[in-house]
Amino acid sequence: MQTEIMAGYHGYSMSNNARAAKMSGRLPLSQAAPAVAKAHNVSVACAKAWFLSHEYTAVHGSNSEWHHFSKNYNVVYVFDTELTEEEVESLLTFRESFAPPKPASPLEIPHMAIKWVDFVKGQWGKYIPVEQEYAGPVTIKGKWVHFTFNGKATKKALDGNHIQTAPLLQWNGESQLYEP
Repeated sequence: MQTEIMAGYHGYSMSNNARAAKMSGRLPLSQAAPAVAKAHNVSVACAKAWFLSHEYTAVHGSNSEWHHFSKNYNVVYVFDTELTEEEVESLLTFRESFAPPKPASPLEIPHMAIKWVDFVKGQWGKYIPVEQEYAGPVTIKGKWVHFTFNGKATKKALDGNHIQTAPLLQWNGESQLYEP
C-alpha cells in the first residue's frame, strides 16, 4: 500500500510510513526472508530467492512497495510476511526447484610444485619473509591449494600475493621446482 505523501520521520531510523508497514508485517528483505523461512520451514536463502523470483513479482509487481529508512532516507523495498495460501503453495513449490549451488569437487593433482613466502616472526617482533618450496601431491578446492608441508596440513590461497605454482614435468621425489 503505497502512500503518495511522506508522513514524516520517526526519529532517525525510518519514515512514519515505514514504521506503519513494519507494524503490519511488511518488512525489508533482510528481515522478511528469515521470518518467512522460519514460519514455513524453508531456508533463508530459498525465501530470499523466492521474494526476488518471478513467482513473487508476477503477483506483487517488481517494485511493489518501498519506504524511506535511515537518516539518509534510503529507499528500501518491503515484503509482506503474512502469506496467502496461494503464496505459501508457490513458496513450497519454489523450494522443490531451489537448490543452492554445489561446490565443485576437489581436484587432486599428484605432482605440483609450489613456491611461496611465509612471514615469520623474528627478533624484536619484526616479521621476516622466508621463501618456502614444496613439490608433491596437492588438492585444489576452489581458490585454495591443500598439501602437507613438514608434517603439517597446509592451506594457501592460489590468488595470494606471494605464491607461484607449476606442474612438475618429472617427479623424482625431490623438492625441485620446475622452472620454465
